[in-house]
Amino acid sequence: MIENKYRIAKGVWHTRGAGNKTTIIYKSLLWPRFEQYVSDPIFAILPWWIPANFITLSGNFCLFLATAAAYVNYRTGLVLWPLIPFLVCAYLIGDLLDGKQARRTNTCAPLGEFFDHFFDILVMGCMVSMVLFAYRINDPLTVGLIITVGYLPLFGSFYEQYFCETLYFEAISSFEMIFAGTVVCCLGFIDPFRAVIYAEFLPRVSVLSLALGLSAVVGLTLFARNILRTGKQGKPVYLLFLLPAAAVFFFASALVERGFLFVMIIYCAAYVERFLLAYVRHGKPPLPDIVFPLILAAFYFLRLPHAAPFAVVYQGLVILALFLRGFVPLRDGWRWRNPPEHVQG
Repeated sequence: MIENKYRIAKGVWHTRGAGNKTTIIYKSLLWPRFEQYVSDPIFAILPWWIPANFITLSGNFCLFLATAAAYVNYRTGLVLWPLIPFLVCAYLIGDLLDGKQARRTNTCAPLGEFFDHFFDILVMGCMVSMVLFAYRINDPLTVGLIITVGYLPLFGSFYEQYFCETLYFEAISSFEMIFAGTVVCCLGFIDPFRAVIYAEFLPRVSVLSLALGLSAVVGLTLFARNILRTGKQGKPVYLLFLLPAAAVFFFASALVERGFLFVMIIYCAAYVERFLLAYVRHGKPPLPDIVFPLILAAFYFLRLPHAAPFAVVYQGLVILALFLRGFVPLRDGWRWRNPPEHVQG
């Protein structure tokens, strides 16, 4: 949800949220079509009384359900993957409607932008997880690289927003990647298709490895464009994201095993969340969590037990603390029900 959004020119908006002014430039290919033919007709019949924040919560809950369906399908073989496109579509509809509902009911508040962007940080983890589940990808190196490269464009967007107060959505951006990821995920749960994807057409080169390689190139390209647009205004703090992430990847892959996917996603998401908080609260460029990789290193070298539950609990508490740091100061923007329409008019 984007607060007080108004159209300036084609593909360009100015927004105000949490005391900041953000210019949003987008060249998305699918977003306008989806908005015109899917979300706008639903918005026309959306009840006035539903608060925008509840739309945000409901949409993201649908995405979490889609991730859970992919996991259950992966672990048990129960055919739940046909639900995934409908649940993802419900998420996308909610992501487009929450801001419109806030503006229509005159209930825009800085909480809305923080709330929506906080969940955006977890969306990438959900989409990556579903693809990994669909294709039974368990190799730690592959999983770690996919998660890190997947989070780089999102980090680059918040990095650019912090230094330049601009959010830039490329022609192939998050909206297009979610669509593509959903299609790829669903096809991966179909055994004959997955067999074709895994078939090698060159020695040690399969369709899947080629697709993952191309996805990595796209992710790195989007990240590089964010960095280049930031120019002299930015600082090379993104290196502080890559180095600790590599350390966490190395130690967590050896210690956490099945929880490795979750730990990597939460660790990357937490640093992106720190940049969002720095922007919202006018703080300094944040440092990544260096304590966590050091603790993992101690578990690794001292051969301490119970590293996995510690890592999961620690990362969960970090995300919760970051969320509360953003939510509590802005909590006055929360609404259980919108005022009657005639009051707003």
